[in-house]
Amino acid sequence: MSRKSGFTLVELVVVVLILGILAAIAAPKIINNSSDAADSSVASTLGAIRDAIEVYATQANAGGYPKGADSTAIQTKLKPFLRGTKFPKASVAGLSSNAIKLSTSLTVDTGTPTSTTPGWVYDTTTGNIIINSDTLMKDGVTKYSDL
Repeated sequence: MSRKSGFTLVELVVVVLILGILAAIAAPKIINNSSDAADSSVASTLGAIRDAIEVYATQANAGGYPKGADSTAIQTKLKPFLRGTKFPKASVAGLSSNAIKLSTSLTVDTGTPTSTTPGWVYDTTTGNIIINSDTLMKDGVTKYSDL
């Protein structure tokens, strides 16, 4: 008489239960890490744009910050100092736009962003640029506009 080898149904159920428990523990950590990554990514993008503004001011315009009548004019002046072919988007807190709002007071738009809400707020006088959102970051303390 031949003997068949394999796993019993009870053993398979135990393995599935263990995998389910591990998934329940790991899933929230993965979700938190993705939120942290989004915050880090937009902070890094903001830093790159700020660096591009400073390089423009020192190399291309003899100490003057990029100026223009609208978002497109500013983007065109900064693109040579940024990596890639498109001006970066501010992709956080419901924003998904690379448009720049020109403002001498760096006032962010409040409320829920729409598809036409600019991602960035830029002061042509000081060269300062911020994210156009008063939403709190993952840490629950810092606003995106405070970066």
